[in-house]
Amino acid sequence: MTSKNKFFISDEKAQKIINKCMKTNILLWVKTGAWGNRKAISKTMLTEKFQNNAKAVSAAQKLIDHEAIKEVTAPITNAFTYIRANCFPWLTEGVYFVSEDKIEGIEKKLKETKELVEGLKEEFKNRYPLLKAEAKKNYPELYKEEYYPSANAVTSKFKFIWGWQKISLPFADNSVSLVSNDVMELENKKFKEMIKGVAEETIQMLRESFYELIIKLGETLKTPDKKFKDATVKNPIAFLEKLKEVNIYNDKPFMELSEQLLGKLKGIQIDDLRDDKKYRRQIGKEVEKMVSAVNELPTVKYKRALEF
Repeated sequence: MTSKNKFFISDEKAQKIINKCMKTNILLWVKTGAWGNRKAISKTMLTEKFQNNAKAVSAAQKLIDHEAIKEVTAPITNAFTYIRANCFPWLTEGVYFVSEDKIEGIEKKLKETKELVEGLKEEFKNRYPLLKAEAKKNYPELYKEEYYPSANAVTSKFKFIWGWQKISLPFADNSVSLVSNDVMELENKKFKEMIKGVAEETIQMLRESFYELIIKLGETLKTPDKKFKDATVKNPIAFLEKLKEVNIYNDKPFMELSEQLLGKLKGIQIDDLRDDKKYRRQIGKEVEKMVSAVNELPTVKYKRALEF
């Protein structure tokens, strides 16, 4: 995604976000985990491959097809996109301010994700022996049975847990502070800078999440006989339908574009894409225009006043 145009996150917008944060004393923490699916390749093997250059090289093998791992972790990634779009950042990674009106919806999303992940873990556990067999067949020179934990041990590595914490912010209204006014003023400025930076990152994250979906659709339609699931078309539609709900940083350019794209995407007849090559080419060209439109969105930037 590239664009020469820019729009800036103003001090006023950042201050509104900060004010909302200060009124919120509820924190959400989220912890996740996944099996690493990696094993370092031995120095002996690297020496055989790179000879005198082996000392300058390090490498690791994927023990099984990594797509199988991504299938389990995809809902977690999706949940984090939802969280970051609906919450405000705290000072520690994985911890967020949450507005009271968002708590119920976020809790529902997290429970749905947990249930989905547990089901995918069970499917992965059942597939694990086949995935090992594929690895042994495809890469016999790298395969060693001792590299592979048991199915139970592997699935136990996939974790998705969260919790809620109520905190007190004695300096929120500037009536009580444990530090001097000068220090507090500097910290407020730093916090504002952080908010503006996070706003930029979150807006960009939402755009890129949609961009990946629409690119996948476009690439699929370029290949006339390529098979695809209904979700390839439905996922970008579902994303845009949810955008208004998660657009807490008010990305107007993307919102305006999404309203145009949503109508076009909803008009796509999925079965006709499979059965009618002419229709498939026609929609493929329309999707290419959508990709270009997303690429032409103005870049989000904020004016940094402090370096810290």
